[in-house]
Amino acid sequence: MSGRRFTGTAAASLASALALALALGGCSDNEAAEPTADNNEAFSVAGLPVTDGPTGSREGVADAERPVENLSDDEVDRLVVNAIADVEDYWRDEYSAVFHEPFVPVEKFTSWDSTQSSTASFCGTSGSGYYNAAFCRSGGIGWDRGGLMPDLIDAYGPIAPIVVLAHEYGHAVQFASGIVNVTTPTIVREQQADCFAGAFLRHIAEGSAEHFTMNTSDGLNNALATIEAIRDPVYDAETSAYGERGQHGSAFERVSATQAGFTDGAVACTRITEDEIRARRGDLPQFSTTDTVSGDVSVTEESVEANIALLQEFFTLQEMPEVEYSAQAAECDGATLAKPVAYCPATNTMTIDVEELAERAKQGKKRVGELSGPDAGDFNAYILLASRYALAAMNERDVPLTGPQAALRATCNAGAWTGYLALGTGDVTLAAGDLDEAVNGLLTDGLVASDVESETAPSGFARVEALRTGVLGDITECDTRYA
Repeated sequence: MSGRRFTGTAAASLASALALALALGGCSDNEAAEPTADNNEAFSVAGLPVTDGPTGSREGVADAERPVENLSDDEVDRLVVNAIADVEDYWRDEYSAVFHEPFVPVEKFTSWDSTQSSTASFCGTSGSGYYNAAFCRSGGIGWDRGGLMPDLIDAYGPIAPIVVLAHEYGHAVQFASGIVNVTTPTIVREQQADCFAGAFLRHIAEGSAEHFTMNTSDGLNNALATIEAIRDPVYDAETSAYGERGQHGSAFERVSATQAGFTDGAVACTRITEDEIRARRGDLPQFSTTDTVSGDVSVTEESVEANIALLQEFFTLQEMPEVEYSAQAAECDGATLAKPVAYCPATNTMTIDVEELAERAKQGKKRVGELSGPDAGDFNAYILLASRYALAAMNERDVPLTGPQAALRATCNAGAWTGYLALGTGDVTLAAGDLDEAVNGLLTDGLVASDVESETAPSGFARVEALRTGVLGDITECDTRYA
């Protein structure tokens, strides 16, 4: 995480943000782009079943052809050109439905190799050393086939360049339709484009894309992780004018926008505005400020105890679970539970391996090439502690502790505690970047979203949605949604 405060600074409530989000959520043209609930979320993704089939290029389908400046015959360019064809097929039908006018495809595409000293230029910029993919109003869409795209494929698989291409094509759609212009805040343009990418991912997941397939388990997880990887870093309020420079938003925000498109379609993306983003942010910390400790705080028995105290303050259990510190995996009713944190309802005991929990703070999908993230951090450890404590709270409320729905409820409860940290009323408060670390963990191994038997909810999409529901909601909403 990027700085954890050990002070008791006051902060405004998230309740107003939640109220606005709930008032605006849904599918009418006057509503904001919040993903809607699904009645069987543990086994579905926004109404689609959780699947584990192939993700990537369809076998036996001929490659598409498009005029591309400096096109090579390598696999990356073939994949991107096929993605262009499928994205255009999607918008050919969707554009008129959303914007009530004919779709006009992008006319110009450019491929370059940033690793070469001599390569094509894009939008007036030499491709040499240009590690990027972009939309340019005068130059169309371009991508780095030599650096960025291979790095994305190595990190997140073949779905990653498709996500990036769909995002860039989303920018073309924005300007063509007139829903944005050059004065529109960058963060609005970027999160709308994330949302459009999410809508196209739904198109693939439904089996409607000619060249690609994507399962809704690890395939969709990797798509969301791609969005997370190109999030903004945490800005220092003393040295960076956050909001006055080009920005895409945090991983928490960007994944939320992508999920909105996947859940409610492209029309939801047109409703992303500054006010909607502000409502989604609530009072969550956006900056690393001078009253924060620079960098992560070491995970120690002392820091764990500080977090447990705040967990008890939030959940107010009549009987706090006994805490045992041990490097041995916990045994519960004859079953061995996963480390580094486990809860056993039979004895009302939490077993914590502090050393392994500290290692978790260092884990996650590391930076690849020149990508900005995602980074691991200490909140990847503390959010796991919170979800295990949430199981103790659920046990006291006599609600089920096993199964994917229980896992999502525990995640949601941990999210509600996370929102409580943002209020700044205790010795431990939420810092900018913490939620990104939580999202990283949910998409990497999902242990936070596991039940009392350490069985993980299968959908990363649902895991992140459960966290967000809790962060912007409360325990009552968690218990209702994940009953």
